[in-house]
Amino acid sequence: MQVKQGGHLATVLNVPTSAYPTVDAKVAALLTGKDVLVDLDDTKGDPFQSNFWSQLKGLWTSPNPAGDLDSILTSIQSQA
Repeated sequence: MQVKQGGHLATVLNVPTSAYPTVDAKVAALLTGKDVLVDLDDTKGDPFQSNFWSQLKGLWTSPNPAGDLDSILTSIQSQA
């Protein structure tokens, strides 16, 4: 039901491309035989998820993101 509405690809296996609207069916067909990685922060949950978004917000608002990148990546990896 969800994929028939369009704009969404199934996260479960073996949904036939015929279940999708035309454009989405083409995208789904491209993914056939490939492993799709799910949204990592949703998969891992907290404390990783809240730390991940906190660090990204810090990166986006930093006056020197390149200078802060190593510490931000270290913080994210510490919760992985």
